[in-house]
Amino acid sequence: MALIESLQSQYKARHIVHLNGILYCLAATFFFWLANVVGKITAEAYPIPLIIFFRSAFALMACTIFAVVYCEKNPIKTKRPRTLILRGIVWMSMLACSITSYHLLPLTDAAAIEFTGPIMVAILAGLILHETVGFRKWLAILIGFSGVIMIVQPGMGSGGLGVVFALGNAFLYAIGSLMVRNLGRAEDSITIVFYCCLVAVVISGVFVPVFWETPDIRTLGLLCLLGVFGGVAQLLMTKSLQCAPASVVSPISYSGLIWVLIFGFLFWNEIPDIIGVTGAVLIVISGIYIAIDGKRRKGRSQS
Repeated sequence: MALIESLQSQYKARHIVHLNGILYCLAATFFFWLANVVGKITAEAYPIPLIIFFRSAFALMACTIFAVVYCEKNPIKTKRPRTLILRGIVWMSMLACSITSYHLLPLTDAAAIEFTGPIMVAILAGLILHETVGFRKWLAILIGFSGVIMIVQPGMGSGGLGVVFALGNAFLYAIGSLMVRNLGRAEDSITIVFYCCLVAVVISGVFVPVFWETPDIRTLGLLCLLGVFGGVAQLLMTKSLQCAPASVVSPISYSGLIWVLIFGFLFWNEIPDIIGVTGAVLIVISGIYIAIDGKRRKGRSQS
């Protein structure tokens, strides 16, 4: 009887933790797309290298205040500084690709291509971590990328470079996700986010004298919002990945498609055509299947 009660308590505890991970992911997704909208608006009139610097600097300040005041810890202390610095380089590169792609492409198109990130995680997990990628998963991957082709459509024109940056963003997201998975619970989420922002500030700071333009009040406000929204999104998403497996969190992140459609219509009057919507749906279905398949395979290996 005691054994049954123990198993029941463990089951409930695990599902509570997973629920927390889902809630963190929902909140992170909202702030993430809010940050993307602010970044796209800011990039219309301000140099992208400076946006990266200020976005990272404001996020670093918010992260430091949160760590010291609320968590009462020193975010600089880490067990794996080299890995975190490398993770910061990947994150800064991803941020550069993200802002550039949203500047060059409509919000809905850039977002739909970005949703291929979890699909690329599956590919890289097979190539780098030697995880099994079966026929069905490869089929899902092909379906997902066929969705990308439908969004891009023949004759990419001026959007061609934007598509390259959007795919680069998704690829770097996959690399970063595998690195977070490798870090596991060895590092606190606040430390991971702190180092990402710190590395980005140091590297992007080199380009500040070259591209410097004194921001007006409106731009400064947008940059501040971008940093705060982005920092909160990073912290919440990192926390969600630590509370629940990626197979649980990844499908939830596709709720961002709702915010993309809402924000795209409100700010840029974007109404995607039927081909683009179909492509986005294929990408989402593919990503959700890959996440569910990964969870099922993990369950089989444990049993």
